[in-house]
Amino acid sequence: MFPCLQYGYRKRKVKIMLPDFEFCCDAFKKYGFDLNQNSYKKFCNYSDYLVEYNKNVNLTSITDPTEILLSILLIA
Repeated sequence: MFPCLQYGYRKRKVKIMLPDFEFCCDAFKKYGFDLNQNSYKKFCNYSDYLVEYNKNVNLTSITDPTEILLSILLIA
């Protein structure tokens, strides 16, 4: 569970912000990582939360789905 959900933020239906699953799998493979469907859903949840929360608090300038994917890969 994301820490933000532990502090009373409501779960909501996740919008798929990231590129499709196959594109993400290919991107992860380029960096030597495997991506499964469960992890993809978690990354989608994270990216959705990041963009939504960023509307209220300036967390990051990254709001494009592809850039979010690349930032996830660079952190990993």
